[in-house]
Amino acid sequence: MNSLNENEEVLLVENRLSFTSKQQLTELFNKNASASNEVLFKLLEPYYEKGFLSLRPPVTEENEEIIFNRI
Repeated sequence: MNSLNENEEVLLVENRLSFTSKQQLTELFNKNASASNEVLFKLLEPYYEKGFLSLRPPVTEENEEIIFNRI
């Protein structure tokens, strides 16, 4: 999966991700539950660029400056 918006739209509303249904959120979580921090960051990067910041951001050596500057 290369995007959060693979089949259904995931929106950014007031800097929070908004899913069209609970099922969509559950499926997305299940598909990515064991993903590495690098993969998770790539999925979320377009949203970070628009102002999103997760409660526990997936920090890696490559993105730590980006995350640090958002906090």
